[in-house]
Amino acid sequence: MAIGLVNTWLIIQQNRQQARAMNPLGKPIEKTRMNLMFHRFWPMGAMVLILIGTWIPYIIGKASSSPLTEPPAVLSAWWLELPKASPVPTSSSVIVGSTQFSNKYVDRYNVFLFVRVDDNTVDANSDRLIDKSTPFKIPVGGSVTITVPFSAPALARLNTPRMVSHYLVILPKSVDPFDVSTLGGVVTHGGYVLGAARNGPTGS
Repeated sequence: MAIGLVNTWLIIQQNRQQARAMNPLGKPIEKTRMNLMFHRFWPMGAMVLILIGTWIPYIIGKASSSPLTEPPAVLSAWWLELPKASPVPTSSSVIVGSTQFSNKYVDRYNVFLFVRVDDNTVDANSDRLIDKSTPFKIPVGGSVTITVPFSAPALARLNTPRMVSHYLVILPKSVDPFDVSTLGGVVTHGGYVLGAARNGPTGS
C-alpha cells in the first residue's frame, strides 16, 4: 500500500514537471540539457527504481531456492522393528510424507532412507557403515513407508546399547546410489539430507 501511495505521488510530480516543461512561467532559468532532463523526468526514474526494488527479493529468492529451502519430502514417523523376545532390532522403518514442493523435484530426485547405528568413535559424515534403502519416488500428495534391514556389521554394533539414526536423503536420478557410501558423499554427489531422527538406545 505504501509503495502504491509513493507511486501515485510520483505520477503527480511527473505530470507537474511535464506541464512546467510545456508551459514555462516567469523568467526562464538557464540550465544545462542534463539538468533539464533530470528535473523533467526524475519522478519517472524514481518509479522505475521502485519497481526494480520490488522484484529484487523475488529474483533472489528464486535463485537461492533448493531442496533445503523447499524440502520436497519430510520424515513423518520412524521406528525400529523388534522381533519377539529380542532387544536387538532387525530393521528400521520410516514414513516419508509429501510437501507443497514435492511436484517441483519429483522428476529430478529419488528419495532414500539412510540408517546408521551410532558409533561415537567414528565421524558420522565419514562412517561407511551405512545401510541404505532402494530408491523411492518422492511422494506427491501422500506418503510412502521405507524399511531398511540392518546389515551384519550394523547388527554387530547393536550388541551393545546404541542410538540409531535415520536420515531422509534425496539423490539426483542420474546418480547410482551404490557410489554414495557415506553421509558426506550425499552432498558431493549433488544430493541433500532433508532430515534426521533417532531411536534408542537399544541393544542387548
